Amino acid sequence: MAPGVKLDRPRNRSPSPARTLKTENPIPRLEHPARFAHNTRLAPHRAHLFTTPQSPKARPMANSESAKKRVRQNANRRAINRWRKNTYRDVIKDFRELILHGSVEACEAKLTELYKILDQTAANPAMHKNTASRYKSRLTSQLNRKRAGAAA
Repeated sequence: MAPGVKLDRPRNRSPSPARTLKTENPIPRLEHPARFAHNTRLAPHRAHLFTTPQSPKARPMANSESAKKRVRQNANRRAINRWRKNTYRDVIKDFRELILHGSVEACEAKLTELYKILDQTAANPAMHKNTASRYKSRLTSQLNRKRAGAAA
């Protein structure tokens, strides 16, 4: 700092007592979600808190043709991946329901269908192949426990 330059305020100023004693609102003002809900331009790094992923405000506007195409491709791929994920989750729910209330033969038939769906999903970016393998292993062990319970 150059000699003779005067600062507007002292360097080592302690916070005022009024700032330190306010405790009626446990949420800091900048963290409160309602503050920026009306306008995400004030806090673009918090836009995901106030908009849905499908809304135009949740992503930056694409300027070039290739960026616009990339936005379209990403939306399509996201929709397809969500469909794949919902599909295998629904089949897993049905299988687990059969484990609880169904017969062993019905569970075996459902498990073969489930293997096919998990393998198809793992062939795409919606699921890693090790995740599919883990699902198959755990669901097969559930079926084996049901078989052991039915035999006993």
